[in-house]
Amino acid sequence: MGRRVFERRNALAARLCFLAGRERAQFPANLCSQSYKALSKVTGLLILLPIARTEDAVTARRQLVSAAFVCYNDWGGYMPTFCARWPDGSFSIVGADDETDALIQLDELGDEPAELWPMDSCLLDFDLTDEGTFRLKQFGEQTGPEILERGYPVLSKTLESEAFAEHVIEGGADPQYDSAATEVLRKAVESERDRLKDFQRTSATTERGKDLQRELGGSGAYVDAIVEQAASKRLRRCEPGKKSKPN
Repeated sequence: MGRRVFERRNALAARLCFLAGRERAQFPANLCSQSYKALSKVTGLLILLPIARTEDAVTARRQLVSAAFVCYNDWGGYMPTFCARWPDGSFSIVGADDETDALIQLDELGDEPAELWPMDSCLLDFDLTDEGTFRLKQFGEQTGPEILERGYPVLSKTLESEAFAEHVIEGGADPQYDSAATEVLRKAVESERDRLKDFQRTSATTERGKDLQRELGGSGAYVDAIVEQAASKRLRRCEPGKKSKPN
């Protein structure tokens, strides 16, 4: 069975479980096995969903819910969320069908992120200021740690120190640290800004794409998508039976 077919079968199983109501599904104790079983109390349907071996039932449960949301995008409009870590130390969050779609959308902001991953959790809370602007108020309790641990490992390790027990990553506060702690934090931030500065964007896969990439910039995935779209249009114009004016 091809990988795409296998993934779609898994997604369909997750979708069925999602529609049946996740809160009303039975989660047996043996979730750490290779095959996950979910029995819907609503439909009485037994769903077998192969998943990677997990350490505990909570992880397995999250995998099923994540798969359900990814699948739900195909039928009902939901899509996964990706976090993009840029070489300069900043990051962006984007909802996309897949990694390629994420890279295409992110081209609006820059050539290509140094790191990109589908997020397990994405919850952001913003304030409306008196000046009519928006300011990040807080991350969700899972979102903040995930971004910090995945995108900023040096800073994350530094903030584990007791000296930074009250540190708030959302900003806005004015933490009072002694000179030693301030220097440690400064070095961690500097290290994160330098850690990926030598990242080189991926190359387009075709010669035409490589020429276009040299002219316009952009990630290999973004340029490949442009070339593929142009090629598809040409093929449609040249379909047998279609009348076209001579050159």
